[in-house]
Amino acid sequence: LVREFLNLFSSTSEAILADTQQAIGMGNFQEVARQMHKIGPGLNYLSIHHLSKRVKDLEQAAKLGTDGEGIKRIFAEIEPVLRSCIEQLKALT
Repeated sequence: LVREFLNLFSSTSEAILADTQQAIGMGNFQEVARQMHKIGPGLNYLSIHHLSKRVKDLEQAAKLGTDGEGIKRIFAEIEPVLRSCIEQLKALT
């Protein structure tokens, strides 16, 4: 069951990152917020609290939609860390 969760989280997280990057490029910050909302619970379940907090920060900033550069900056901080987590999880399965 845990292995299935890790596989599902890894695959959906990769898609979420791609969708988020595309939404940022298009200036669709509501979509950024929606994507970040989808990934947060999995990070909490895995106890990756620092990353979960930054994802929540990005979600909130995107909901406001007033600081495009800030949204890009937070995503640039989150993306490599999340990609590293995904790779580590894949190695466990």
